[in-house]
Amino acid sequence: GDGITQSGFFRRATVRNGSIVGLGRDGVRLGLAARVRDITSAESGRDGIVVGRGGIVERSFVYDSRDDGIVAGEACLIIDNTIQLVDDNGLVVDEGCVVSRNIIQFSSTFAIVSTGATVESGANNMVSNNGGSANPQIFGVGLVEIAPNICGINAICP
Repeated sequence: GDGITQSGFFRRATVRNGSIVGLGRDGVRLGLAARVRDITSAESGRDGIVVGRGGIVERSFVYDSRDDGIVAGEACLIIDNTIQLVDDNGLVVDEGCVVSRNIIQFSSTFAIVSTGATVESGANNMVSNNGGSANPQIFGVGLVEIAPNICGINAICP
Protein backbone atom coordinates (compact mmCIF):
# COMPACT_ATOMS: atom_id res chain seq x y z
CA GLY A 1 0.00 0.00 0.00
CA ASP A 2 0.89 3.67 0.35
CA GLY A 3 3.36 4.88 2.96
CA ILE A 4 1.92 8.08 4.45
CA THR A 5 -1.51 9.12 3.18
CA GLN A 6 -4.13 11.77 3.76
CA SER A 7 -7.69 10.93 2.77
CA GLY A 8 -11.07 12.56 2.87
CA PHE A 9 -11.51 16.32 3.16
CA PHE A 10 -8.52 17.02 5.39
CA ARG A 11 -6.19 19.86 4.39
CA ARG A 12 -2.84 21.33 5.34
CA ALA A 13 -1.20 18.13 6.57
CA THR A 14 2.54 18.32 7.27
CA VAL A 15 4.97 15.41 7.01
CA ARG A 16 8.59 15.99 7.97
CA ASN A 17 11.83 14.35 9.06
CA GLY A 18 11.48 10.72 8.10
CA SER A 19 12.09 7.89 5.64
CA ILE A 20 9.66 5.75 3.71
CA VAL A 21 11.32 2.79 1.98
CA GLY A 22 10.13 -0.12 -0.15
CA LEU A 23 6.37 0.36 -0.43
CA GLY A 24 4.14 -1.16 -3.09
CA ARG A 25 2.46 2.13 -4.01
CA ASP A 26 3.22 5.82 -3.26
CA GLY A 27 5.73 6.82 -0.60
CA VAL A 28 3.78 9.92 0.49
CA ARG A 29 0.31 10.88 -0.82
CA LEU A 30 -1.26 14.02 0.65
CA GLY A 31 -4.09 16.38 -0.31
CA LEU A 32 -4.67 20.12 -0.55
CA ALA A 33 -2.13 22.60 0.86
CA ALA A 34 0.03 19.79 2.25
CA ARG A 35 3.68 20.27 3.16
CA VAL A 36 6.43 17.67 2.86
CA ARG A 37 9.85 18.57 4.26
CA ASP A 38 13.07 16.61 4.85
CA ILE A 39 11.58 13.26 3.77
CA THR A 40 13.33 10.37 2.03
CA SER A 41 11.05 8.30 -0.19
CA ALA A 42 12.91 5.35 -1.71
CA GLU A 43 11.95 2.28 -3.73
CA SER A 44 8.24 3.14 -4.09
CA GLY A 45 6.07 0.97 -6.31
CA ARG A 46 4.52 4.10 -7.85
CA ASP A 47 5.20 7.81 -7.15
CA GLY A 48 7.66 8.97 -4.52
CA ILE A 49 5.76 12.03 -3.19
CA VAL A 50 2.32 13.35 -4.25
CA VAL A 51 0.72 16.59 -3.01
CA GLY A 52 -2.46 18.33 -4.08
CA ARG A 53 -3.20 21.93 -5.02
CA GLY A 54 -1.17 24.43 -2.98
CA GLY A 55 1.28 21.76 -1.83
CA ILE A 56 4.91 22.37 -0.85
CA VAL A 57 7.71 19.81 -1.16
CA GLU A 58 11.09 20.95 0.10
CA ARG A 59 14.47 19.50 1.04
CA SER A 60 13.36 15.95 0.31
CA PHE A 61 15.03 13.02 -1.44
CA VAL A 62 13.22 10.68 -3.84
CA TYR A 63 15.10 7.62 -5.05
CA ASP A 64 14.15 4.66 -7.26
CA SER A 65 10.39 5.19 -7.69
CA ARG A 66 8.65 3.00 -10.26
CA ASP A 67 6.62 5.93 -11.62
CA ASP A 68 7.18 9.71 -11.10
CA GLY A 69 9.42 11.20 -8.43
CA ILE A 70 7.27 14.14 -7.23
CA VAL A 71 3.76 14.96 -8.46
CA ALA A 72 2.03 18.20 -7.44
CA GLY A 73 -1.25 19.96 -8.17
CA GLU A 74 -1.83 23.63 -9.02
CA ALA A 75 -0.07 26.50 -7.22
CA CYS A 76 2.65 24.31 -5.72
CA LEU A 77 6.20 25.04 -4.56
CA ILE A 78 8.84 22.38 -5.26
CA ILE A 79 12.22 23.55 -3.94
CA ASP A 80 15.62 22.15 -2.87
CA ASN A 81 14.86 18.46 -3.56
CA THR A 82 16.96 15.66 -5.02
CA ILE A 83 15.32 13.11 -7.32
CA GLN A 84 17.29 10.16 -8.70
CA LEU A 85 16.63 6.99 -10.67
CA VAL A 86 12.86 7.19 -11.21
CA ASP A 87 11.23 5.08 -13.90
CA ASP A 88 9.14 7.89 -15.39
CA ASN A 89 9.40 11.69 -14.87
CA GLY A 90 11.36 13.41 -12.11
CA LEU A 91 8.74 16.11 -11.43
CA VAL A 92 5.18 16.48 -12.75
CA VAL A 93 3.55 19.80 -11.83
CA ASP A 94 0.38 21.69 -12.73
CA GLU A 95 -0.23 25.37 -13.46
CA GLY A 96 0.90 28.10 -11.09
CA CYS A 97 3.74 26.06 -9.62
CA VAL A 98 7.27 27.23 -8.89
CA VAL A 99 10.04 24.65 -9.34
CA SER A 100 13.47 25.79 -8.17
CA ARG A 101 16.87 24.56 -6.98
CA ASN A 102 16.15 20.86 -7.49
CA ILE A 103 18.63 18.20 -8.60
CA ILE A 104 17.04 15.67 -10.96
CA GLN A 105 19.17 12.80 -12.25
CA PHE A 106 18.62 9.61 -14.23
CA SER A 107 14.83 9.79 -14.76
CA SER A 108 13.75 7.49 -17.58
CA THR A 109 11.79 10.26 -19.26
CA PHE A 110 11.82 14.01 -18.51
CA ALA A 111 13.26 15.81 -15.49
CA ILE A 112 10.33 18.27 -15.33
CA VAL A 113 6.89 17.95 -16.92
CA SER A 114 4.41 20.84 -16.85
CA THR A 115 0.76 19.92 -17.28
CA GLY A 116 -0.60 23.43 -16.72
CA ALA A 117 -0.73 26.88 -18.24
CA THR A 118 2.11 28.63 -16.38
CA VAL A 119 4.92 26.96 -14.42
CA GLU A 120 7.95 28.93 -13.26
CA SER A 121 11.23 27.03 -13.29
CA GLY A 122 14.75 28.07 -12.39
CA ALA A 123 18.12 27.05 -10.97
CA ASN A 124 17.38 23.33 -11.37
CA ASN A 125 20.20 20.93 -12.22
CA MET A 126 19.10 18.16 -14.58
CA VAL A 127 21.55 15.42 -15.57
CA SER A 128 21.06 12.30 -17.73
CA ASN A 129 17.27 12.27 -17.86
CA ASN A 130 15.35 11.15 -20.95
CA GLY A 131 18.19 8.95 -22.19
CA GLY A 132 21.01 11.46 -21.61
CA SER A 133 21.82 15.11 -20.98
CA ALA A 134 21.89 15.91 -24.71
CA ASN A 135 18.16 15.05 -24.96
CA PRO A 136 15.36 17.40 -23.84
CA GLN A 137 15.11 17.51 -20.04
CA ILE A 138 11.89 19.56 -19.74
CA PHE A 139 8.51 19.00 -21.39
CA GLY A 140 5.19 20.80 -21.30
CA VAL A 141 3.27 23.95 -21.97
CA GLY A 142 3.57 27.25 -20.18
CA LEU A 143 7.06 26.83 -18.77
CA VAL A 144 8.61 30.16 -17.80
CA GLU A 145 12.28 30.20 -16.89
CA ILE A 146 12.84 32.53 -13.92
CA ALA A 147 16.55 31.67 -13.66
CA PRO A 148 18.77 29.51 -15.87
CA ASN A 149 18.38 25.76 -15.49
CA ILE A 150 21.43 23.53 -15.93
CA CYS A 151 21.22 20.46 -18.20
CA GLY A 152 24.20 18.14 -18.08
CA ILE A 153 27.62 19.29 -16.99
CA ASN A 154 27.46 23.09 -16.61
CA ALA A 155 25.33 23.57 -19.73
CA ILE A 156 22.41 25.98 -19.79
CA CYS A 157 19.23 24.19 -20.91
CA PRO A 158 17.94 25.09 -24.39
